Amino acid sequence: ALEVMLQGLRDAIQRPDRRQLSGLKRQDDVLDNLNMAIKAYISSLPAEAMNDADHRRVAEILSFATNMEHAGDVVDRGLIGLVGKQVKRGVPFTAEEAASLCGVIDRLIGNLRAAASLLVTGDDRAARVLVAEKEAFRTLEADATAAHFEALREGRPGASALHLDTLRDLKRVNGHVVAAAAYP
Repeated sequence: ALEVMLQGLRDAIQRPDRRQLSGLKRQDDVLDNLNMAIKAYISSLPAEAMNDADHRRVAEILSFATNMEHAGDVVDRGLIGLVGKQVKRGVPFTAEEAASLCGVIDRLIGNLRAAASLLVTGDDRAARVLVAEKEAFRTLEADATAAHFEALREGRPGASALHLDTLRDLKRVNGHVVAAAAYP
């Protein structure tokens, strides 16, 4: 569901459409329901029948589900609204901004897939690579912010504030994706 939300967001950035954005909000409900179902199932397991490894695995699964749900909330409550503002105003992102954001979303989708794989494999090397992506997203945001203010100082148009806000929320989603699988 989160990947569907991100792909839909990517499409909306490239081809603004209000109906598509409202459809993405329903995917957050899917994530919420999955999270509740996972928690209900795990809480029904008899704790006394589990060993330490079972308890650790349950904690990993709960962390994953919770972080995916939180990531979906950032998309639902933040990103969809930001892109919706662009659509409502009839002022889409510039071609450069759209390309930049779509590239970040593609990278984020790759990180989401890596996190899902990591939940299954527990590969330490893959976890380190995913953690490095958190720093990479931090750098992307810092570089875009610096370029924006440099352009403002020079009196030329830079990235819009909505572009920066969108990038910042994408970084937040990535933070949840990384936390979901790499830290446990």
